[in-house]
Amino acid sequence: MYKTKQRELIMNYLNKHQDKLFCAEDISLALKNQNISPSAVYRNLAELKNMGKLRQTTQRGSRKIFYQFLDNNNCKGHIHLSCINCGHTSHLDDSAAKLITQKVKLAENFDIDKDDTVIYGICNNCKEKTK
Repeated sequence: MYKTKQRELIMNYLNKHQDKLFCAEDISLALKNQNISPSAVYRNLAELKNMGKLRQTTQRGSRKIFYQFLDNNNCKGHIHLSCINCGHTSHLDDSAAKLITQKVKLAENFDIDKDDTVIYGICNNCKEKTK
């Protein structure tokens, strides 16, 4: 992997936003003042995805591609919870993940891939805002 100034800027952004799903436009806007082109953002995201450092996903009602930073070892092997309102992403508690995977295994004879599973819903912060 080449270490360019652009890659360094993108990696810094990713490290600061590990709990979020983001799209290429988010990064381009955030780094607009750093003289990084949108094509460089897209190119670097594709390379990081191919290296297994990003998970690519979509959100209901959107055609945008969203990414989650996985270079943090704490993310590997965890089911993720992602808020459809604010994009906040967190780990499902290990005991809850184990319960879900066991129940699905028994009921459906299906093994959940914890490395590539995101459960979408609404986080407590967003629920509180709508009360």
